[in-house]
Amino acid sequence: MAHGALVVHYATKGQKKHPEEVTSSAEYVISINFRERMGCNQMITATFKLTRTADDGAEMFRKYYLVADFADVRGQGKASIIPLSVGAPMPDDEHLTVKGGENEALIAATDLIKGLPGNAGFAAKIDFDPS
Repeated sequence: MAHGALVVHYATKGQKKHPEEVTSSAEYVISINFRERMGCNQMITATFKLTRTADDGAEMFRKYYLVADFADVRGQGKASIIPLSVGAPMPDDEHLTVKGGENEALIAATDLIKGLPGNAGFAAKIDFDPS
């Protein structure tokens, strides 16, 4: 798997499906559209894990918990980013509001996290059935 790739794990009522590698935001939108067809058009909770192998061979990771929902203003979505790893880089504001809905807010949160300077070179994986 290429660095920076996003792997999406689908889950429906506790049943995990095989992960699908997603390498662009456009493919990620298709993945989220799958969730909507499955009746998941509501608040989204997910874990977002970034991994890579250091020069000395050690496995490095950062993990975040994401919550996305519609915002108070019509036509907007909001997301919250909660770090689950000590020292995980965080944006200046852990809450963001975007045009669209919860899906767009989740995409914006993952893009923001992947773009942080301390997260360069990490492969990304999102799990819609956080444990």
